[in-house]
Amino acid sequence: MDVNVYEAVEKPLPKPSAEDYASARLLEALVESLLALRFLEEGLVRNAAGKAFQAWRAVLATLLRLELDKLKALAKDEEERRWLEERAVPRVPTTRMVPLSQRLSELGYLDISACGLSRRSVSTTTSTTDPTQTWLSRSIGLGERPPLR
Repeated sequence: MDVNVYEAVEKPLPKPSAEDYASARLLEALVESLLALRFLEEGLVRNAAGKAFQAWRAVLATLLRLELDKLKALAKDEEERRWLEERAVPRVPTTRMVPLSQRLSELGYLDISACGLSRRSVSTTTSTTDPTQTWLSRSIGLGERPPLR
């Protein structure tokens, strides 16, 4: 992997309100995914699992930022809207990842829930020989964004 990619990820993240926040988090997800693959190839399964988890959190942060306005519209009260903006997007708390992914499912993202994704992705096979594409397509479902309701 190119050293410049690592340097770009090591820079501090822009503020969640900035336009380039989603791009920075997506770049982070890709780098973490590639590291997970490298660790897996070297037999470092626990390290790979940690990196895959970090990649998943970064993907969730990206989607949460891109859909923040719609998520705030679904929120029940002002406190929840403030929490989404101040806590959910910048931090993606581990204990709230499943409920946040379920909220994204309500917006039309298919198979975004970590619970549903794990069962379907393990049994899915793809014809591609590129391990990065296989892992990305099965594990984090990067593809076209679903049509908005």
